[in-house]
Amino acid sequence: MGGVDTGARIAFTADGETLRVRDLIEGKEMVVEADREIDPVPALTDLFVFPVDRAVSFETESIHLPSHSMVRVRDGEGKFLGNLLEPTEYPTRDYLFDVTGNVRTYVRVEDRAFAASGRNQDDSFTVEFDEPTTVTVGSRSLHTRPEATIVVPDEPTAAMEAVSHLGSSIKEFSAERSWPTLRGHPPRIRRGDRLEIPDLIQRPETGIRIEVPPEYPDVYRVAPLAFYLGASVDPGDAAELHLENGYIEPLRSPGRSLSETVEELLKRCLLLDSLVRIGGYIPSRRLEYEELGPDLPFYPPNLYDATLSEQLLEYLEVERSVLEPYFPTWSTTAVLRPDPADVELLPYLAHTLSPIRVCDSPGDSKNGEKTAGTVPYGWPDGRIPDSPTDASTLAVTAETLPSNAALLNVETYENAFDLPPVPPGEAAVALVTDSPERGRRWREQLRGLSDGDVGIGAIEVVVRPDCDRFRALFAGRYDGVYASLPVVGDEIVCDDGGMRLERIGAVGARFVAFEAGPSVEQSASVVRNGAVTAAVIDGPVSDDRLREFLELLGIGLSLETSSRLVLSEGPIQIRFVGDPGHQMTINKDGTPPQIVEVDPVEVDRHRVATESFLTVRHRPGQEKRFNTNWADDRSHLTGTRRSDHSLVSTDDLLEIATLDDSVIATPDMVTADPERFTEKDVRRTVRRSRWKGSDREVPET
Repeated sequence: MGGVDTGARIAFTADGETLRVRDLIEGKEMVVEADREIDPVPALTDLFVFPVDRAVSFETESIHLPSHSMVRVRDGEGKFLGNLLEPTEYPTRDYLFDVTGNVRTYVRVEDRAFAASGRNQDDSFTVEFDEPTTVTVGSRSLHTRPEATIVVPDEPTAAMEAVSHLGSSIKEFSAERSWPTLRGHPPRIRRGDRLEIPDLIQRPETGIRIEVPPEYPDVYRVAPLAFYLGASVDPGDAAELHLENGYIEPLRSPGRSLSETVEELLKRCLLLDSLVRIGGYIPSRRLEYEELGPDLPFYPPNLYDATLSEQLLEYLEVERSVLEPYFPTWSTTAVLRPDPADVELLPYLAHTLSPIRVCDSPGDSKNGEKTAGTVPYGWPDGRIPDSPTDASTLAVTAETLPSNAALLNVETYENAFDLPPVPPGEAAVALVTDSPERGRRWREQLRGLSDGDVGIGAIEVVVRPDCDRFRALFAGRYDGVYASLPVVGDEIVCDDGGMRLERIGAVGARFVAFEAGPSVEQSASVVRNGAVTAAVIDGPVSDDRLREFLELLGIGLSLETSSRLVLSEGPIQIRFVGDPGHQMTINKDGTPPQIVEVDPVEVDRHRVATESFLTVRHRPGQEKRFNTNWADDRSHLTGTRRSDHSLVSTDDLLEIATLDDSVIATPDMVTADPERFTEKDVRRTVRRSRWKGSDREVPET
């Protein structure tokens, strides 16, 4: 066995006729097979149009991919030519095979014709060239987790230096970085005695600087923008953005706080970059481009090869009111404390481009001496209550956490690396109650939910468990645990006595929900001990709402979105521990689910609006397109709402309900299960729409 290129991100190893491509950050591998023994030699990464971390070349007359999810064929310049799904032949020219699999891989050949087998029954793929040739394989780490750790002492200037290195994970600083797959996870930040930055973490050189006073609040506020721009963060008397051409943009003004300005600038850059890239690596026909383009003072494709400073100068000229209607809804807006401890949250918030505000109350101080008892928290879905200035964003404790807010901690993100979402149909959920009657109703209400069609593979109802049984539910057999047991003091009441949540020990469940049970602080122990996120629900949830909640989790909506759509009505309040933008399940192709809201116009004509949501995994810059006969083929940014669809028929609605990425929302129900959305349900929706505003009872005929 021989090998080459065992760098920090990608390793290539040759074993006879097999080349193993390993993503060292992700711990995943894919295989490329040749028709002869492979003798790889290092190759230039510049041979590829797309960013790759490492590349090798070898001789062969054919290549075979035993497993992959998609192969796209492009010309030598990267122009898309087609998906290789069926047997096909291509004439002599330069080609690039774009392989989506466990490792992001590209295979380049020059001046060759080829024949492709298409996708075989065993999910493999074969390409045969017209004669032996040199193929070059380049790979890029998916980089969804940190590759290294920066250690910082408790000094604001050290935090500035760490933030200046967060952009080291971005693959290139063109408009293409608006694709989330080109923004690798920033390195971790941990507190220590002295500043330590590993050699493999290189500070970006984009020519962009951000100056702020050397205080924790301002360093935190600019961190996501600094990451996205690859900007250095330097001490200064005022908050300013400095471009390499000498232009200076103030970031704080009498009418706008630093947080507001930075958040708007970050969203501005992401949106406009996504328009500049439309003819780039992945050409697309975009809704935002066609609607917004005529109102821009520049032609976006003309900025594709411009420097970052040149692009920013043009972006800053666009009126804010023109852009705001097209901003996606972010998954989280974070509120940090002016405390050195919260520096450790910055890489995870930068990864999702989450806007950051800093609480500032009379009990706080800029260096954190008086923040004991307060917690960092987030507003899921990015909608923070009216807070026109940073000073009005108050500090909270775990027990004063507002409804719908989330107590943020490092563990929620780190645990998610070890507990990624499972494929639909494979999730297992345990429901726990002290009421035999409620257990019986749950079994009846949830019948059919675990047949795999809506993402739940197994459901177990547990009634009055003893302490050992209750503890065992969290050990990892179940992806989710929903518990409705009495609480006395700080103990969960089981059949043989009480148990504190921290005594559960190691937790292997992805999400945990406690109904009318322990406090936020008590629930936080399950996340500290291994869970990804937890929900604290202050009242009983009806059986039908619980089913809808599980359906939405099973189709791939985040814990927060699932809760908000079906559990937020009435007096029930929900608080979270950890970022509730995490998902329990995710589709193989990584596409996010969509909500389809139905508004009847006539008996067989319905108005629909669609909305998709950003999550920790579905990050800003991703695009979504509807593959249906009722929607046009324009893509749009994930996290946006569309209501420009043509009217649809009842048959269309029933077809939409069968899609594995769609949730139907009517005034009566929210469901991802096509078995629960029938023509009868459509007729009921029509009746309720017609009788809206009437004091008469809605007929059921």
